[in-house]
Amino acid sequence: MRFALDFCFEFGHSEQEVSVSERSKQIAQQFQAAKRIQATRDELDLRCAGRLDEGFKKLCEELQKGFQSQCDELNQESAVENILGCDFSGDEWGITRSDSGAVLSVKLDAGSRKVVLECDRPAKFRYELGVKPTPQNYYFADGKGKGVPDRGIVVDKALRALLGLDWKA
Repeated sequence: MRFALDFCFEFGHSEQEVSVSERSKQIAQQFQAAKRIQATRDELDLRCAGRLDEGFKKLCEELQKGFQSQCDELNQESAVENILGCDFSGDEWGITRSDSGAVLSVKLDAGSRKVVLECDRPAKFRYELGVKPTPQNYYFADGKGKGVPDRGIVVDKALRALLGLDWKA
């Protein structure tokens, strides 16, 4: 006795079997899904940019307040005798020594959310601060990406360099 069995398995459609209109629907659905994903990414990017802009504004405010209060206190000391002057206008601030003309420049770059502090004399000093993203917020980082928990220390180092002191101490 002989039996003949004929099995046919179909796991999907080959591309040739799917009509053009069906393929068009699939492409349109994929395109719509991609647009939704891109819209979500754009919204997240805007939120992140807003948080980073807020962080940069806070960084600038903290630095300005720190430099102003430290300079005011130093100017009251008899050893310094009111030689430090602050100018916080525009995107480049300056703290100047009236006795020597030495300047500590503080360059603000809102586009890259960075602040660069530089002094050439009497001591060479350069320090970068920036605002970096975290999944939920931001943090302040130095030029190497390491966190800077206390901006007051940066202000102190910069003013020490402007006064010709060892700022690395």
